[in-house]
Amino acid sequence: MIFKIIFLFFPMLLLLASTMCYRKNNRMMQRFYLRMVFSHNFRKLYTLLLLMAILVFSFVAYHVQPNEIGAHVTALLALLLFKFSYADYLLHRLHDNRKSCAIAFTASLVFMFTPHLYTLGMMVGLLLVASIYSVLKGHLQGTMS
Repeated sequence: MIFKIIFLFFPMLLLLASTMCYRKNNRMMQRFYLRMVFSHNFRKLYTLLLLMAILVFSFVAYHVQPNEIGAHVTALLALLLFKFSYADYLLHRLHDNRKSCAIAFTASLVFMFTPHLYTLGMMVGLLLVASIYSVLKGHLQGTMS
């Protein structure tokens, strides 16, 4: 029963957390952005936390719907994110290139409304939300004062 509750509320928690932190200019977010820019280890931690969220959702989805192919595909694609260079390239590509972001957003919507690919849609959605917060040094020139 607890897995079904987590499965239903996970997307709402994701949306709530991202809207509460996006483009806020408070001290916590300034420190977060500065650490994302200047600390290689912090970016590694960020991608590992993203990977953990994807794997937890995949695990919960597997327990809620064990015969769903999307949970297996999501777990296999999450293996690519174990290598930091792939994950960092993917996040920066989604952040900097509007065309790839639009393709990923469209794919996420299509996957979410396809019955057996819901978890894959959530994975793409998690990657899109995570790419919002991946910044480079050039992005902070006019933001932080």
